[in-house]
Amino acid sequence: MRFDGNPSWSINHDSFGEIAFALYVRDALGITSPTADSIPPLEPAAPARSHPDPPGLAGHWDDWWTRITGARPAAGHEAPAPAGPPEALDDLLPRLRRDHSRWAAGLRAEQARTGQPHTRDVIPFHDLVDEVRRELGRDGLDFTLSIHEVPVAGPYWLRIGTDTVLASSDLLRSPDAVAPLRSVIRDLAA
Repeated sequence: MRFDGNPSWSINHDSFGEIAFALYVRDALGITSPTADSIPPLEPAAPARSHPDPPGLAGHWDDWWTRITGARPAAGHEAPAPAGPPEALDDLLPRLRRDHSRWAAGLRAEQARTGQPHTRDVIPFHDLVDEVRRELGRDGLDFTLSIHEVPVAGPYWLRIGTDTVLASSDLLRSPDAVAPLRSVIRDLAA
């Protein structure tokens, strides 16, 4: 991305998007698979729901997860439309979306009540980019980074694409986020 012919950078931060919803569905429905189990549970926990178990639900969830976290556009192309939940969940989706919205609103209200700053306000993005710029000896850096914040238990970091990471709220609120962020910025800017 360039503005007025000069290098520029962009860091996009998403919380409570489709990735967080997929994790909510996983936890609320008790879906287990190697893929589903590789990501910590939500914190606070999603209320468990009794549900009719659609055949192959874990496999459908895994496919959905792969589509929403793995589909990356080629450089210079628009991002594809987000992949929707599997059809096996069609009957459950209205209630799951409503329950997820309530859960997310409760989490945001609790964060506000306890005075937790938004993670965007904690992470020193400009400082990190400036440090890498000086380290590389450049006047400017040209890159895009997408951070998908996931409200899972404990510190969690996963680079899911060249320019995309999943990071837990806990990690993004701690000084431990600086090193992996600096490393990704350095990789993207090099």
